[in-house]
Amino acid sequence: MLAPPCCWESGRYDHRHVIVRFTRAPHTAFTPHPHRIHTAFAQHPNAHCTHTHYTHTTLRSKMAKPQSILPPDFKEMVRNFEPIRLGDAKEFASNLTPDQQKHPCCACFKIYCTSVSKCCPKKCCSLSCNILCPCCLWYCIPWLCACKDTKNPGEFSCTDLKGNRYELVKVDAEYETWAFFSENIYLNPKGSDLKASLYCKK
Repeated sequence: MLAPPCCWESGRYDHRHVIVRFTRAPHTAFTPHPHRIHTAFAQHPNAHCTHTHYTHTTLRSKMAKPQSILPPDFKEMVRNFEPIRLGDAKEFASNLTPDQQKHPCCACFKIYCTSVSKCCPKKCCSLSCNILCPCCLWYCIPWLCACKDTKNPGEFSCTDLKGNRYELVKVDAEYETWAFFSENIYLNPKGSDLKASLYCKK
């Protein structure tokens, strides 16, 4: 294969550009690895090209995980039972270790209202006996069932036939605290901006 199209000059190849050759089997398509082209041009003393070359370092930086956007006082917000965002809760849970993301096999949790609740703010309003089954989690009173969210570790979620979605996300591994989110996906859903409505603390 010759140099990239940006190095062509009216159908003729400038002697300053290196020619990169690749071999392939007959009748098969072949796309050279970008790093090979970059290396060949970099080693040529007179090579110059405006084509963007992606080195392994560049590719790694593009695939790197984005920096955290969690509020700096996220833990304090959780421990004060403030209404955190669903997007922040998911990000926090995804950064926990696999062991921290797990839910106990069987445990009793206190259910707390958020700090902005009109009824019993930051107070325990009920109890929940959670039972983790092989395929789902039974929690709260009356019983609610949620499946493990494979795309979002540290979360259990479900959507009923009426479009009501329930999500239980782990937001504090030290004190075994889970935040409860609920909304109807057909009535102007807020998605990642949805605020927690309850907390479950062991």
